[in-house]
Amino acid sequence: HHSSVVATASDDRTIIIWDIEHREPKQRLTGHRNSVYGLSFDTKGGANAMLASVAFDWTTLIWDVRSGTSIRTLEGHRDDIIGVDFSPNGWALATGSDDGTCRIWDVRMWREAAVLEDHGGEVKRIKFGPYGRSLVTTSGDGTAKIWDMHTMQCTSSLEGHKDHVFDAAWSPDGSFVVTACHDKVTRIWAPPGK
Repeated sequence: HHSSVVATASDDRTIIIWDIEHREPKQRLTGHRNSVYGLSFDTKGGANAMLASVAFDWTTLIWDVRSGTSIRTLEGHRDDIIGVDFSPNGWALATGSDDGTCRIWDVRMWREAAVLEDHGGEVKRIKFGPYGRSLVTTSGDGTAKIWDMHTMQCTSSLEGHKDHVFDAAWSPDGSFVVTACHDKVTRIWAPPGK
């Protein structure tokens, strides 16, 4: 969501930027070669907002929202990409994939800064904490993990779900994390050191 603009991703391989006021499509972004699964706006961009999209074509595309053009393709994952999130402080983009990794991209150089590989299953959706110092990853291995973005190390493994953990959200102050799982249970965690 970005200043009364909403973007939607689709199995038809397109992204639509919607004009909320008039409830109609403003732009249709085409470029992915398979289902588009996740989107994240760079909220630091202001008028020069960027949008990141991830898809089952194993690529992440970076879009200039104003012009509707793809300005960068990020490659490295070896399977479908499910999760995507821009860091609130604007320096990083994280992508989570069925290849079992979460990749951290340096937005200033558009290069890979780290590959987080502690999960024993697919990585699903991922979410930066409110200050960008931490990241939570969710996984088909039944866990969620908290990562320190300075050291790129896993600081906490959230274990207790009985199925794929597919999404997570932070409280506004970053003091706790909520996870959603195919076991139909939502859990609230207070990671140590938060």
